[in-house]
Amino acid sequence: MLPCRYSGEPIKSTQQAGVQGDHPPGGGLGAEPPASPPINTFQKNLVLFPIILYHIHRNTQNLGRNALLKKKSRRWIVILLILIALGAGAFYVSGLGARRMEASLRRVPVRRGDLSTYYTFSGNVTVRDSATAASKVHATVREIYVRQDDQVEKGDPLVRLSNGDTIRAEIAGEVTLLHVSAGDSVSIGAPMVSIVNFDDLCVIAKVDEYDVSAVQVGKEATMTIAALSETYEARVEHISKEAQTAGDVSFYDAKLPLPRDERILPGMKVDVRMLSQRAEDTLLLPMDAVRFDPQNNPYVTIQGPDGEMERVPISVGIQDGTTVQIIAGLSEGDVVLATGSSGAGNMMMMPGPGFRVR
Repeated sequence: MLPCRYSGEPIKSTQQAGVQGDHPPGGGLGAEPPASPPINTFQKNLVLFPIILYHIHRNTQNLGRNALLKKKSRRWIVILLILIALGAGAFYVSGLGARRMEASLRRVPVRRGDLSTYYTFSGNVTVRDSATAASKVHATVREIYVRQDDQVEKGDPLVRLSNGDTIRAEIAGEVTLLHVSAGDSVSIGAPMVSIVNFDDLCVIAKVDEYDVSAVQVGKEATMTIAALSETYEARVEHISKEAQTAGDVSFYDAKLPLPRDERILPGMKVDVRMLSQRAEDTLLLPMDAVRFDPQNNPYVTIQGPDGEMERVPISVGIQDGTTVQIIAGLSEGDVVLATGSSGAGNMMMMPGPGFRVR
C-alpha cells in the first residue's frame, strides 16, 4: 500500500450514482464519511407490508372465535351509552328544574311584628226563652185574645176555654204561632199559642272535646254571621257539661250573648273565634317561605354570596296558616326565597344542582 501524498490541491467533491458527498477543505484525513441515503415512502411500505399481512392472517384466524365476544361487547357498549345518556338527561332536567325553580322564587324579608292564633268553632243563633201555652183540661176554645206576630207581656191573656179557664202568657215575647181557632176542641196538653222572645237571642257554639279545656266562662270571642256580614264581640256565658256525640267526637255547648238586632234570626249560622296563642314583637315569615325535610325539620332557602341557593335550618313557633313565627336561625332583615303561591308552606323541597346545604 502506497503512502498518501499531499499535492497541495484541494480535494474536490466527487459524485457517484445516487450519492453525493461533501468533504471539508484541508485534506481527506479529517473528512466525515458520506451520509446514508434517505428511505423513501415506497421503501417504508415495502418494509411494513409483511407485518400487515401477518396481522391480517392472525385476525382472520381469530375472527370466528371473536365474533361472539364482539357481539357481547357491542351490547355492553350500547347499554353503557344508554346509561350515560340517561344520566346526562337526568342531570340536565334536574338542573333545568332547579333553574326554573330559582326563577319562580321571590325574595321575602324577615320582618318583626305580632302574631295571634285562634280556635274556630261553628254555631247557630238560638232563642233563650220560648214557650207554648197548652190546655190543662178537655174543653172547647171560646175566645182567642191575640193574633200572630203580636207582642205580649208575661201574664197577658191568650185564650179563654169553655170551662172558664183563661190561658195566659208564661213569658214576654212575640206570638209566633196560633195552634187553635175559636170553637176547636182541645185535650189536656194540646198546644194553643207559641211565644218567642226575640229580644234575647244567643249563640250556641259546638266545642269539641279536644279544645273544651281551653274555653272558660268569660273568655272573649268574635262572632261572625255570614248571612248578614256582621261581626259581634262577646264573652262566653256558659259551657255545658253534657256532651253531644257526633261520630267519634264529643261536643259541648258554649253559650254566648247576641245584641238586639231585628235582622238576626234563630237558626242563622255563626263562626266563632277565640284567642289561642299570641306572640308580640317577634320575627315573622310567610308560610310559603318555610320548607320541611324528610325528617320534618323546617328550613328556608337563601341565596349565598356566590349566587347559589343555600338551605338554612330554622326553628319555628306558632302559625296562623299564612304567617309563621321564627324562633331561631334567622335575623330581622334577612332575605329568604319563597315560592310564588301561598298555601304550599308544608311542601318538601330537596337540594339539587346549584343548591347547597349549609
